[in-house]
Amino acid sequence: MFIQFENDLVEIFVQYKKRKTIKLSIKNDLNVEIVAPLRTSKRYIREIIESKKHWIEIHRERMKRNINVPSLRKYEDGEKFYIMGNPYNLRVVQSDHDRIMVFQGDIFMYTKKKEDVAYKKRHMEKWYKEMAYGKLKNIYDKVCSKFDVIYSEKPELYFRKMKARWGSYSPIDNKILLNSQLVKVPEQCIEYVIVHELCHVRHRNHKKEFYDFLESFLPDWKLRRQELNRYTSV
Repeated sequence: MFIQFENDLVEIFVQYKKRKTIKLSIKNDLNVEIVAPLRTSKRYIREIIESKKHWIEIHRERMKRNINVPSLRKYEDGEKFYIMGNPYNLRVVQSDHDRIMVFQGDIFMYTKKKEDVAYKKRHMEKWYKEMAYGKLKNIYDKVCSKFDVIYSEKPELYFRKMKARWGSYSPIDNKILLNSQLVKVPEQCIEYVIVHELCHVRHRNHKKEFYDFLESFLPDWKLRRQELNRYTSV
């Protein structure tokens, strides 16, 4: 099934399952996937798509702006890696010693095992982690000093690589946990995540009061969050 969206002819993939409602989602290739209850008519599915056209167009445009990288990296010449929102091309060099350095828009990986993907992955992740501790800690301290009115006692900072969250706040031990992958996104996005978590010192949930409080410190937080969402796959 195909539907015309302005200048794009979009393919609709339909699955029928034992369920009560229709689920609609946008795939990575920008086509549309629908999971529908058994015996749902094609006519009704088309009506649903027509009613959701505006939503589909908005989300397809948003996904077009996202930065996508291969889910399975080979850590070979030419692959792009990000530091503070900037893309760098990887250059892999056989060497007697393992080290990574950045020079003129490239990341040079000197490695003992140039053909060992798992070895290069561990090497790169260790490098990113060490960089995160320095860069993110500096930004955190700067943000905390700027917005110290939010808290009475500065939360302790911890790092961990996380798949589904950029950060979290624990009120029990007054601790902020940041995803070490934040070192790959622009500084204004990192600042947004930190201020967001700091605001949880006062407001534990995401009710209107929380967002009003957040906006009083970062009036452009929605734009920062939108920019951050572009980097979800880096």
